[in-house]
Formats: sequence, structure tokens, C-alpha cells
Amino acid sequence: MLSCIIFFVLLLGCQFVSKEQKLYQSGRQFVKEKKYPQAIGVFTDLSEFKDSNRLVEKLTYIVNGDYIGVGLAIVAAIRSDGTVIYKGGYEDTISEEEWRNIKAISINGEHLEALNASGEITSTFNTEIEELEQSSLNSVQAMIPVIEQLPHLKGVATFQSDYPNNVVALLEDGTVKVLGTYLSEDELENVYTWKDIKAVEGRNEVVMGLKNDGTVVAEGDYRYRDEVTKWTDIVAISTFYSAFGLKRDGTVVAAGPCAVTRCKVEEWTDIIAIAAGENHTVGLRNDGTVISTGSNKYGQRNIEDWTDIVAIDASYYYTLGLKSDGSLVLAGSYLDGTNLDVTEFSGLMVPQVYE
Repeated sequence: MLSCIIFFVLLLGCQFVSKEQKLYQSGRQFVKEKKYPQAIGVFTDLSEFKDSNRLVEKLTYIVNGDYIGVGLAIVAAIRSDGTVIYKGGYEDTISEEEWRNIKAISINGEHLEALNASGEITSTFNTEIEELEQSSLNSVQAMIPVIEQLPHLKGVATFQSDYPNNVVALLEDGTVKVLGTYLSEDELENVYTWKDIKAVEGRNEVVMGLKNDGTVVAEGDYRYRDEVTKWTDIVAISTFYSAFGLKRDGTVVAAGPCAVTRCKVEEWTDIIAIAAGENHTVGLRNDGTVISTGSNKYGQRNIEDWTDIVAIDASYYYTLGLKSDGSLVLAGSYLDGTNLDVTEFSGLMVPQVYE
């Protein structure tokens, strides 16, 4: 009789599944369905349970898409071996020694910056400080401290840059460092009090930080600073004159000055990544297709036939997409009508949640 009771108790124990385990399994199902924002939300709630924190970090990296980039008239991507392929000028500044083990890139203008696995940032900008010192322009003089400080910036987890004007770096301890003139001294002091940040954006005199709890902090441009701090359940952010937030339910919110309908994102659903261009906004759906709104003056929104896309970026005149086979697609053209050729880009890194 006693043995039967023991067997029955053990059987019940084997059948019991904790609340955390059920949530964890639902998160894995979201990953399988490529509903990454929902998965980030679940694993964030679970925090220390199993490998939830690692999964949040990995999913955030995939959603942010900092392994591809398009700028004013340049395009770059990280190869699967951690090196960088890059077109648009200054290619000769990429040395084999410095540009290895790259984990993130940023392009907000004419130059490319890259973050290596050691937490250091390097750039294709190669003008000597002595040459800059000859200029009488205040804007040029303001570049000098940024250039001098960049080599001393260590322990960077991720970053956004408009180098040599500005760099916004998220450090490995969850705090933020800003180089340049985006912010006033008082605003900088406020930024340096931020904690628990997991992503940053910096452009057009505003710095934004996405916190681990899904809220957003911001300093700079008052036109949307106060709006974004009211957001909740955010898993990714993007800014270019206006600010955009991807929510954990796959919808998108917008704030700030919005020209040419670029903020009409309220009806978007099933979005897993967002990218803000100068006058257009792009969203990646979980089925690998892309949606956009705003200006199509340069053909940057000619993306209706794109499929199998896993990451996106947008800039002044372009929309860039990374395909699941490690190749790139590009829509748009430069002011003079020339096009960037990405047909030679192959073997690119396509991050996976479960390696």
C-alpha cells in the first residue's frame, strides 16, 4: 500500500509543470514562429529562469540588426567570419588587423564604424587631427575631442554613431557614454545617471535609451523627448528626426515631428524589426516581408516584392535588407541617380537564436 502511495506521489511530481516552465515553452514557441518581440517579452519576464537572460540578449541583437548598415551613399555588412564587407569610399582604411571579430556596425553618414568583440570601436574616418586644427569652423573643431576620446572608449556593448561628430555607446554595465555635441552639459549629466539600458539611439540632437523593463529614457530634442518616456513594453527603438518604438506585441508607436506620412505606423502588426530613414520608415514582418511608409522620392520604398528578409536598415535614400541566405537587397538611389551595387555581398552573418 505504501509503495502505491509513493508511486502516485512521484507520478504527480513528474506531471507537474511550473508556471515558469510553461512561460518558457511559450517563449520558445514564439521564437519558432519568429514572433521575436513577443519572445523578448516572455523571456524578460522570466529573467533568471534557465537561459532567459541570454535569449533576451540574443533576440535583441537580432531585432536591432546592427550587423548590416546603409548610410548616405555607403553600405556594409558583417560576414559570417566576423570581418566586414563595405562599399562607398574609404575602403582602403579598413585594415585586416583592426577589422576582425566585428559584432556591430553603425553608419549614419559618410563613414563606417565597427565594434569588435573586445568592446572597442574603430572607424573608416582617417583625417588627421592636425589637419582639422587648421579649420576655423566650430563644427570641425568640435570633432577633435570626439576623435581624441574614441580610442579610450572601452567595454562597449553596442553603439550608434555619426562619427566624427558624435558617438553614443552603451557600456557593458548598462550605462551610457556620449561623445560629441548632441546634448548640453545638463542633459549629459542626466544621461550618465541612466541604468539598466539594453539599447541606445543617437541622432539629430537626441539620445534615447531602451531600458530592460521596456520603458524609454531620452535627452535632447524636446519635440519628442517627453512623448517617448511615456512608452511601455518596448523591445526596440529607432530614430531619424522622429522616434519609433517596437512593442512586445509586434505593433509600432511613433513620436515627434512627422513629415510625408512617415509616422503612419499605427496599423502595422506582426513586426519584428523597425528602421527609420530620413523621410521613410520600414518594418520587417515575421513572415520575412517588409512594409514601409513615408516618401518614395528615391525609390527607397520599392520593397514590396522582398521575401525571406531577416534584418533591415534605412537611411537618407535607401532601404537595406538582409536575406536568410546571407545576401543583401537594396532599394533607392543617391541624389545623382547612381545606385549602390550589393550583388557581390554574400556569406554574410545571419544570427540565429539557437546556434
